[in-house]
This record gives sequence, C-alpha cells and structure tokens, in this order.
Amino acid sequence: MNRQKDRPVSQRQLRVGESIRHSLSDIFMRVDLRDPLVNARFITITEVRCTPDLRNANVYIFPFRNSTEESSIESQEIIDALQRSSAFLRGQLNSAVKLKYSPKLNFLLDTSFDSARNIQKVLDSDLVARDLRVDQKNES
Repeated sequence: MNRQKDRPVSQRQLRVGESIRHSLSDIFMRVDLRDPLVNARFITITEVRCTPDLRNANVYIFPFRNSTEESSIESQEIIDALQRSSAFLRGQLNSAVKLKYSPKLNFLLDTSFDSARNIQKVLDSDLVARDLRVDQKNES
C-alpha cells in the first residue's frame, strides 16, 4: 500500500507549489532561455504539485498555440526543451523561493484544456440538445 497516494495534499505543499508557480512565471517573463523553441512561445504554468518532502515538483504547462491545430509533437518538443533547461530554471528558482532544498522540476503538459474542449463539444452536439428537448417536454 502506497501511503503517499493516500495522504491528502498539505497546506504547505499547496503554498510552496503556488510560490514556485509565481516565481517560474516571473523567470519566464524576464529571462531568455537558450532554447529558441521556448523563447518564441507564450507558456502558461497552470499548476505546480510538490511531493510531501518538497524535493520534487511537477510543473504543468500549457503552451499557447499559434494555430488551431498544432500537433502534440510540437508540445512534446517544448516539454523536452523545458526539461533540458530545468537545471538553469532550478538555479533561478533557488534564489527566488527560499527553501531548504531546491525542488527537482519535472515539466508535464496540462491536458485539462483539451478535456474541457472535448466536453464542450459533446454538450454542444445535436444528440445532447435532442435529449434536453425531450426532458423538457416530459417535465411539462
């Protein structure tokens, strides 16, 4: 039985995660990274989840898309570029957020926006609209 998964997220984890998120946002705005793929993009940090010991942090990002149909391959390339820059970002973060240990950053793609878009597409479909019309007639 894995006790880490059963334990609820502590206030300290949430507070440190928010501090890291704000600091990384500031770092992305004021510091140019060596990788041109990252510098040419607007990247939103949606959430940072820290482990209970605060030594690892999963950073969920969402790169703004230039077109409506950008491939997931390009998003994965951005994640890889950020992962390569994680040591530099960790050093910058160390001076911005005062912690006993600087957390190891693991960048992940946030898919919640895509999930929300798919749910909205289903809700806007004709089948759902038809079912809602039938339910409204039955209530009358």
